[in-house]
Amino acid sequence: MSIRLKVALLLLGLYSSAGIAGYLVLKKSIRPQFLRVMEDAMVDHVGFLSQMIALDLPDDPSPDQLAPALLARTMKRLNATTVDVAIYEVLKQRLDFRVYITDRKGIVRYDSDAGRDLGKDYSRWHDVYLALQGRYGSRSSIELDSQKQLRHAMYVGFPLRKNGRVVGSVTVVKPYASLSPWVARAEARLWTVYALGALLLYLLSLFLSQLVLRPIMRLTRFARGVASGQRLPAPRAANDEIGELTRAFVAMKDALSQRRDVEGFVTQLTHELKSPLSAISGAAELLDDPQMPADARARFLANISEQASRMDHIIMRLLKLVSLEQQEELANRQPIAVESLVEDLDARYQPTMRQRQLRWRTAIASGAPEVIVGDRFLIDQALDNLVQNAIEFVAPGGEITLELAAEAGWVAFRVTDDGPGIPSYALPHVKRRFYSLEHPQSRRKGTGLGLPFVEQVALLHGGEFRIDNRPSGGVLAELRLPTAETRRRSGPGRAAQTARGIDER
Repeated sequence: MSIRLKVALLLLGLYSSAGIAGYLVLKKSIRPQFLRVMEDAMVDHVGFLSQMIALDLPDDPSPDQLAPALLARTMKRLNATTVDVAIYEVLKQRLDFRVYITDRKGIVRYDSDAGRDLGKDYSRWHDVYLALQGRYGSRSSIELDSQKQLRHAMYVGFPLRKNGRVVGSVTVVKPYASLSPWVARAEARLWTVYALGALLLYLLSLFLSQLVLRPIMRLTRFARGVASGQRLPAPRAANDEIGELTRAFVAMKDALSQRRDVEGFVTQLTHELKSPLSAISGAAELLDDPQMPADARARFLANISEQASRMDHIIMRLLKLVSLEQQEELANRQPIAVESLVEDLDARYQPTMRQRQLRWRTAIASGAPEVIVGDRFLIDQALDNLVQNAIEFVAPGGEITLELAAEAGWVAFRVTDDGPGIPSYALPHVKRRFYSLEHPQSRRKGTGLGLPFVEQVALLHGGEFRIDNRPSGGVLAELRLPTAETRRRSGPGRAAQTARGIDER
């Protein structure tokens, strides 16, 4: 499981748990808050009733006089009244409250709920007990109403005073069911707010975590690209721990690459110089013979000079190739007029082609870009290697063509010849450094370093290089480079596989 997925799941679990926990905590506090508001309104209600009832009582009322006829008629009409009141989003259709009055002993003398508890002793109920002591009392209870239905209700009691004496108590009862629509709406809104808040917080945290993980992902892609041989620029490193890790990784990669290149360089150079050194050593031993004929001495001296020149050529070309392989990006990037580039190559090779009795042709296809961006010197050297390579394998009377074509955001330099082609056994190895085939004209092998140079030039420009036999005979060597628009879309360091060791035939 990736770190990104782990972080996403961890944040999802964390915010889900915290959101649900917070929702449950606040949900428990919603109903008590509504009850407090309801109790406040009921205190006003019962206070008003106690004063109104007291006005209709005689100075020393008997227990039977504690049920005023006006109150009884009024409550009876209210219980039978249907209302149609829209309180914001809630529709209220009936007045839902109960009133009961007790005497000084706590015996119920009036009950608006169809008189269901008349004569019962309520003196132990908290609301009545405190009201008979001249204090405010309240309670919350569950009991059966006159319809034989359980009702959870709040009871608020006030003392009933006449001439400064407590003559009874009056209690207003309000069922909790009247709060249910409001509580349900509050809980629904709370859940919506919590869900949206948790989602936004999760997305914000996920975005922030991606900002943290992005440098790690860039470093991972860079490491994979390096492992697969891609030419990629080093990731941008910030001034933090991840940036320090990036710089350390790049330094390690450079150190390992240099060590590998040095080891490969020494191994390959030793292998390639062994033959000319043996030839020079053998010729030097033979030259010690004072009886050697002059013509043989001249031949051996020429051989020594030739082998020394070959060693120098190998060393210089190998150094140039290794230097090119060390570059992560082009050091010199500039606009290149492709027509001027092709014309320079044409003028350079006209004398050589006439001397070798070869037909030489250059062509620029319609639609080809007028300008490409890159290192003109490196591109010129790469094309020079391809043309020189073709010259060595084409017999007199043959033809070599340099063509410039355009292919959907790419420009292709194609060097074709009508020579013998590449033997089938050599095709899998022809892109290996120091792999070379014998030139049919001179019967000698090349250095085996020309085509690796072309490959590295292609990779540094974010392009590709391929070489293969043509169906009609001969060889096609193609150097494909991206146009400026293609490079902007793909970015630097196009993912092209590095085939170390592409070599001459």
